[in-house]
Amino acid sequence: MAKNIIFYFTGTGNSLKIAKDVSEYLSDCQIISMMAYKNGDLLENDNIERIGFVFPVYGAGTPNIVKKFISNIKLPNSENIYFYTIVSYAVSKGVSIPIIKEKLAEKNIFLNAGFGIKMVSNWIVTYDKPKNAEDILRKAEIEIGLVKELVKNKVSNKTKNPNILKYINDFAIKIFSKKDKGYNVSEKCNGCMICYKICPAKNIEFFENRPKFKNNCEQCMSCIQFCPNEAINYKKLTQKRLRYTNPDISVNEMINNNG
Repeated sequence: MAKNIIFYFTGTGNSLKIAKDVSEYLSDCQIISMMAYKNGDLLENDNIERIGFVFPVYGAGTPNIVKKFISNIKLPNSENIYFYTIVSYAVSKGVSIPIIKEKLAEKNIFLNAGFGIKMVSNWIVTYDKPKNAEDILRKAEIEIGLVKELVKNKVSNKTKNPNILKYINDFAIKIFSKKDKGYNVSEKCNGCMICYKICPAKNIEFFENRPKFKNNCEQCMSCIQFCPNEAINYKKLTQKRLRYTNPDISVNEMINNNG
């Protein structure tokens, strides 16, 4: 088994890009989609050195899918394992790292370090693709380089405890699951099923060759952003906005890694 394991969740590839870069810098490292992982004997290994969690910030906090994953996964409890998290954010890290600290503490596991890397926002419901997207990605490369060195050397840092923002995040996340009621599919849809295959929450089914949403949405924006014909939109807000997916991550990689 690998000595280093990185679990990740991603909507449009930012967090997968970070996970891959860190993985390539560490020797003997395996990256695993939180949605593809099945609890088993993978982590029952005395030789594990580092376990990381990489994901985007949602609503100033942690995606529901990530919180559920950490609550359910069976993790080895050893002082010799370096536990860390890396969050990709567009505006602020919020309480995303403190929430992971709390979730791990429930398992009597100490979070050694938490890091944040500013990436391009994919929240097309509110933001258009920023004009300085390339500059943000160039700076992110530098930040990733610094973080992967800290992870390799098992550098710890002080992480805060959750505050009132945690409860605001919990409320927002509950609303997210029903937000797909605002999604619509235009005549541009050609039934390619990329949205169905790429959705990490398995929230899409196909009926009469068109996607239908099942109100279990994570609002990761993967279906909107990766649609090759820009056929999926949110209400009347996104039709004229530019799409964004991480340029280093392909749609096939997203589909295959999500299982």
